This record gives sequence, C-alpha cells and structure tokens, in this order.
Amino acid sequence: MYDDSPLTLLVEDALYAAKHDRCGTAVDILRDAFPYLTEPDSYRVCKAMAEAGTVATVRAHGGVKPDPAAGELWAPGGHTDDPLLLWSIWFLVAHANADSTMTRTLFAVMWERGRSEVLAAACTLLGAVASISLIADEVVAQ
Repeated sequence: MYDDSPLTLLVEDALYAAKHDRCGTAVDILRDAFPYLTEPDSYRVCKAMAEAGTVATVRAHGGVKPDPAAGELWAPGGHTDDPLLLWSIWFLVAHANADSTMTRTLFAVMWERGRSEVLAAACTLLGAVASISLIADEVVAQ
C-alpha cells in the first residue's frame, strides 16, 4: 500500500493473510475492526482493498492499463449469481476506472443494508483482491 495509517495496515495485514492461505485470520482482522469503523473509514478500507486489486490487475496485464483519455476503461467479465461477489467486482472496476461517483454509490447501497452486509462485502472484496494478487504474482514470475 502507500502509507502506514492504521487503516492501510489493517488492509495490508488482511490481504497478506488471505494470500497466504489464512482466510480465517483475514476475516477475523476485518470482523474485529469493522464494528469500530465509521462509515467513511469503512469506505476507505474498501477503497484501499480496491487499490490493491487495481495494482494487481495492472501487474497481471504486464503493466498495461486502459487510457481513460482515449475512452478506454476496465470492464467486468464473467458471470456470477453471488450478489456480494458482483458488488465486489463492480466496486473494484469502478475504482480501477477512477469512478469515485460509482464507488461511493455502491458503498452507500451496501452501508444502507447494515454493518454486517458491509463486512460481508468487504470480506468478499478481500477474497477477490487476494485472488487477483496471486494471479499477478504468477504472471510476473513467468
């Protein structure tokens, strides 16, 4: 990540645990923190995870990324019936495309559903980011 703020360290610790087959620990890190986080802090945690996912996505694509000035954007792919995974994918793509209006809207919808839904969405986002990061690690190692 980019700084040593408590929220960044929280995300780094959770992502490290998730990438090293300690998913229970990763969930515990988020579950222990989320009851004490304000809405803006919860949003920042999700944004920090999305930033880690964006960096990993660019790494997985050999450093190539879309040029928004040329009308190029990241687009979600695949299909899922899991609403939390769908939310995570759209949140990550919106962040990767620097669409703060969409990330704020997606987060607001989840926040309205309650803290337990925000935690579930954050855990799903963490899992998606950890998966992307592991794929990027494999691509870079080749």
